[in-house]
Amino acid sequence: GASYRQLYVPDCVSEDILNSILKEDIGVRAVVDIIKQADILVHGVGRASVMARHRRLGSEVIAKLEEDGAVGEAFGQYCALDGRQVYMTNNAGLMLQDLQHIGTIIGIAGGKSKAAAILSVIRASRQDILITDEAAAHEILKMAKE
Repeated sequence: GASYRQLYVPDCVSEDILNSILKEDIGVRAVVDIIKQADILVHGVGRASVMARHRRLGSEVIAKLEEDGAVGEAFGQYCALDGRQVYMTNNAGLMLQDLQHIGTIIGIAGGKSKAAAILSVIRASRQDILITDEAAAHEILKMAKE
């Protein structure tokens, strides 16, 4: 009986274009409003370096992310291992601070190579459930003990 909505907005748009889309496209605005009131949110967690390239961030930004220790990304926000938010892209959807209004937050990521990314996002925001695999779980536990 559940339903879902997807948000179709490009990842890398300027703040002016993003504001224009949100102001003029009532369909996008309606989906953003629905998302922010969701009972359950399922989201992915990515490695900062991979997601920065995927989002086509400039080489200067990527270098700054590395310099600032970004290892994880969720919602276009890049986090260091200690949970600090070190960079944020313009996006129409949720931001880490919006998660406090969501009932249940489910993060999904797997693979040993994503352990640092997962841990950084967990430390940066509330995550009620993590769906992962054994390799990532073991690595996360090992990193958390250090």
